[in-house]
Amino acid sequence: MSDILEKFSLKGQTALVTGGAGLLGKQFTLALGQAGANVVVADFDLDAAQRHAQTLLNENIPAQAAQVDVTQPGSVAKMVEQAVSKFGRLDILVNSAALDPKFDPENISDQSSNAFETYPLESWQKAIDVNLTGMFLACQASARQMVEQNYGVI
Repeated sequence: MSDILEKFSLKGQTALVTGGAGLLGKQFTLALGQAGANVVVADFDLDAAQRHAQTLLNENIPAQAAQVDVTQPGSVAKMVEQAVSKFGRLDILVNSAALDPKFDPENISDQSSNAFETYPLESWQKAIDVNLTGMFLACQASARQMVEQNYGVI
C-alpha cells in the first residue's frame, strides 16, 4: 500500500507562482516545492524573487527566479518561456500577484485615509491591472503551453 503523501506528490512537475516573493506567494512556493515540484518564483521585484528562490534552493527545492510585470503580455510570455526553458515543462500556475494599495505600506500616499469616497481612481486602476488583467494574461500564456503538453492546472 502506498503512503497517502505519494498521492499528492508533485515530483517532476513544474509550478509557476506569480507574486512568488510576496507574503502568500512565498508560502505557496514552499508548499509546492515540499510536495516535490520544481518552482518558478515570478515577481515584479527580481531581487526579492532571487532571494526567495535561493531560500528554496537551500531547502533542496529546485527553484528559479523570474522577473515579470503581469500587466504586460510580453513580460508574461517571457516568464512562461523561462520556466519551460529551465524545467522543460509547465504543469501548475498559481496566480498570487496582487496589489492592494489600501494596505501596501509603500503606497501610503495612495491610501487617502482608506475612505471609499476619496479613494484615487489611479490606485483602483493599478490594482485592477495587476489583480485581474495580470491573472488573465498569466492564465492565457500558461494555457498555451499547457495545451501543447496536453496537461496543466491553473
